[in-house]
Amino acid sequence: MTAATPFGQARYRRCRQRGFTLLELLVVVFIIGLMSGYVVLSLDTGDGRGGVDRESKRLYGLMRLAAQEAILQGREVGVLIYHDRYEFVLAGLDQWEPPSEGSTLQVRQLPRYWRLELTQEGQVVPPLSSHPKEEEDEEPEKLAPQIIFFSSGEGTAFELRIYSDSGAATDSIKGEESGNLELSSRASQA
Repeated sequence: MTAATPFGQARYRRCRQRGFTLLELLVVVFIIGLMSGYVVLSLDTGDGRGGVDRESKRLYGLMRLAAQEAILQGREVGVLIYHDRYEFVLAGLDQWEPPSEGSTLQVRQLPRYWRLELTQEGQVVPPLSSHPKEEEDEEPEKLAPQIIFFSSGEGTAFELRIYSDSGAATDSIKGEESGNLELSSRASQA
């Protein structure tokens, strides 16, 4: 049998009394955010609306994840809206940059016959061109995102409608300047 030394007991008490550091708490919050994002991305409602509902929940989850990433990384995350896809970009030193390879925030192509419509300040914002014009000797134009999630937790106010060309389903995601996001689903009245 070995007797515990007073030094060993003091060390044990210090380790037991130690709380969590801010970094440890941020890592836990980040992991919870990632896990909730993955859960939202895998949801299926089974109510017949299927695809549009699934895609709108995926986009909503990715936008929430982007907002959390902006806060945790301390840099803005933007969203480029095209009529048939969306793309996340990160604020760099002098331009917007794509996320790292393997990131959850990648370019997402919508299924055929689905569209996105962005409204800001009551006005429909034209979607970005899928094929920007490029001159042979010029660099491609760097696009500014229409939606931005700031590192302060705030964001661009917007309403993003996801709909099928048939008009069978319409969902929308609303973002407030305070950073709050809301998903609403509704069947078309057509």
